[in-house]
Amino acid sequence: MADFNVDIAKLPEEIREKLAELDLELSEDHKPQKKLKNKIKTLMKFLLVMVLTVVR
Repeated sequence: MADFNVDIAKLPEEIREKLAELDLELSEDHKPQKKLKNKIKTLMKFLLVMVLTVVR
């Protein structure tokens, strides 16, 4: 996976919260891999929609 230099503080609060939840789940490893992949896909789709909305 690519390494991105992103200032998390500049992201909307909703995104920061979702990233924090995902980070916690990944560190605790209490969810099956498939569920985590689905959560990551959902978050990435949400981020893409936000980016495309800002660009327009």
